[in-house]
Amino acid sequence: MQLSHSNTMANPNPKHKFAKGNKGKPVGTVNETTKLMRSVKEVVLNAFNELQQDPKANILTWGKENPKDFYTIAAKLIPTELNAKVEGDIKMRDLIITPASKEIKEEKADDSK
Repeated sequence: MQLSHSNTMANPNPKHKFAKGNKGKPVGTVNETTKLMRSVKEVVLNAFNELQQDPKANILTWGKENPKDFYTIAAKLIPTELNAKVEGDIKMRDLIITPASKEIKEEKADDSK
């Protein structure tokens, strides 16, 4: 069996070949699965918003009754990384942690350097 390298792949099903001049789906066209998922997401969001009006079924009531589950979900919503640009004068301080007491002490940095 010989293997050869080719830049073109053979179409496994010639019936589904694009007609001459047809390059396929236009750029930016949303596929059907994406459209469906967007509509499902909207339905769930609308139901959630409606439930918030019911004091017996809203997220606040559920969170008070199930704090462990509530905070497990809430913790997943907190960003783990933050990209920010800090501008302005920043004074650096040295932090010293003493091994015995685990206390954090702040010392002013020597600004004369």
